[in-house]
Amino acid sequence: MKIIKQETEKEISNAILLKVGGRRDVLAWKNMTGTARALTAPYQVIQYGKKGSSDILGVIGPWGLFFGIEVKTLAGQQRDTQKTFEESVKRRGGIYIIGRYDETALKDLLMARAIFAEKMGLGHLINYENLEIEGYE
Repeated sequence: MKIIKQETEKEISNAILLKVGGRRDVLAWKNMTGTARALTAPYQVIQYGKKGSSDILGVIGPWGLFFGIEVKTLAGQQRDTQKTFEESVKRRGGIYIIGRYDETALKDLLMARAIFAEKMGLGHLINYENLEIEGYE
């Protein structure tokens, strides 16, 4: 019996960031959130980033659509704050996906862009074989 190694969220995140962020029509970055303690007195605790926001944020062309990719392992589940962030992004017309693999995350992102194009009456610009925008580089 072959044992399949489960990737960590960090490994999945790095693979997705390389796959998605390596495209010419995408600007993507790792979104850092957390808590830190100041190194000097009074040693205050500082929180940074928006709680519940996606692990990867970015913009995809040609329409400048905001997207968030929440990275999860196969067994990983969204926390309530992450669900709230997802609702906020979608309510404002952005794209939110859960990424468990680099290939499927990219496909989901391109599919969401195609759905946006269809809603805007621009479906004729989509090449449905590869989900790319015709004539856009």
